[in-house]
Amino acid sequence: MNNKIGYLLFLLFAGSTTVVAQNIPMYKNPAEPVEQRVADLLGRMTLEEKMAQLSHLHGHHWCNEHGADLQKLLQTAGDMSYGCVENINLTSADARKSFHAIQKYMIENTRLGIPIITVTESLHGSVHDGSTIFPQSVAVSSAFNTDLAYRMTKSIAAELRSQGVIQTLSPVLDVVRDLRWGRAEETFGEDPWLNSQMGIAEINGYIDGGISPTLKHYGPGGAPLGGLNLASVESGERDVRSIHIKPYEMVIRNTKVKTVMSSYNSWNGIPNSASHFLLTDVLRGEWGFKGIHGVAATPTASRRSKESDGLRAARLKSTTPKDAT
Repeated sequence: MNNKIGYLLFLLFAGSTTVVAQNIPMYKNPAEPVEQRVADLLGRMTLEEKMAQLSHLHGHHWCNEHGADLQKLLQTAGDMSYGCVENINLTSADARKSFHAIQKYMIENTRLGIPIITVTESLHGSVHDGSTIFPQSVAVSSAFNTDLAYRMTKSIAAELRSQGVIQTLSPVLDVVRDLRWGRAEETFGEDPWLNSQMGIAEINGYIDGGISPTLKHYGPGGAPLGGLNLASVESGERDVRSIHIKPYEMVIRNTKVKTVMSSYNSWNGIPNSASHFLLTDVLRGEWGFKGIHGVAATPTASRRSKESDGLRAARLKSTTPKDAT
């Protein structure tokens, strides 16, 4: 939570140069240390607001067929800021207008004015209609040309920025060891070293282009039982470390990536998104990752988790800003 709030504070106030101290909360004051601003903001947030910052608004929550629908957004969000937002069905032109509209709403019409992270997909070009289409990852890696991969994602980043996007859910670093798996073309192939080098190049291209990339899908995923998407991977720790998560380690150690998404499936029956070993012991403990961890989930699972388990529980707690934790 602290990592995300700090990131959002930077996005919103990095360009500010003058502040009337007596009229602005500490968390909005760019002259104050980031750690103090984060602490101040967290102290003002209710439990429900904190849960919303961990939630993702999908297109049907805030858009109609033409783009942003502020009435629908009002019904969904009210005066509460949310963490992330996307709508992959928008055209490039509509994405720019709609993302601007929701960002303006979150800053000006919510209680705390926390900006939202606008997110999209761009595995081989921005997903929004009208964008440049590049080769799939497996085709890019077949060129064995990291400079080409870097220039491709830096070019994609320019289009994403023009569409109002802050973060992209790319690249995919899964190492494929079963070609029956239906997502093989999204990856760089079967070799951990090649995947690592292509991943480093693409991550740096996005970052240098002004976009925050996302490593996915962290955890063993490219060798599911029966080649079935979402099925468990059954293997020992040596294979997981030396094959499946090796590209993530190399990218995290050699770039400034700030977001990692864990995979949908499980390893030896334990969900990767709930693995203390993968997420805490290895990712943060051994590799020193200090960024944001996102969870890959189906829309139904995400909605059920957010509405049933998260916000409902927060409402029952009736937490006030003073005693929120």
